[in-house]
Amino acid sequence: MMVSLLACGAGSAFADEVATVTVEASDVDLQLSVIYTQLGKMVQKEEENPWYYSVTDLDHDGNLEFVAATLHPQDRSTNLNVWELSEDRQALTECKLVKDEDESFPDIMTDVADTYHDKETDTWSYMFYDNIVISDTDVYTIKTAVNLKDGNIDYDAYAIQHVVADTLGNRTVSYTDSNGIAISPEQ
Repeated sequence: MMVSLLACGAGSAFADEVATVTVEASDVDLQLSVIYTQLGKMVQKEEENPWYYSVTDLDHDGNLEFVAATLHPQDRSTNLNVWELSEDRQALTECKLVKDEDESFPDIMTDVADTYHDKETDTWSYMFYDNIVISDTDVYTIKTAVNLKDGNIDYDAYAIQHVVADTLGNRTVSYTDSNGIAISPEQ
């Protein structure tokens, strides 16, 4: 409208009263902008299973992370890639996934996760279950805590539920801690 008024000769008095509005981008806006410009390098090639994406601050250090994850429906294994924005907001660095080569990552694709902060180590942990399907009759469910610390994303197993069904459909359920010692379901 201002351009129309100036073009029609509305006078310079009106033009002198128009204020210039400057909007400063927040740090989050700046980080999201950097992530957006780097999407082409981080979006995963979908071959068999869809990839899902999230932006978060897992370690609560103010630097956002871009998370890419996919879940294989057959065995419920999870593939994961995480990048963290640098302090200077100029680059994204891929975080190192700490796990054995033959292990999958816990099933992090959920709407919510219990969150805990260890003040002594300044580590934030997120509780997830990792469901490992060996067969239709043999399934492990592992309660894990996922965390990001110093560019490394890893997890700790706390308890394991093992369900085995026999040919008649009878189920045997056992529980162990991370050391393989039998525990009760409540523990």
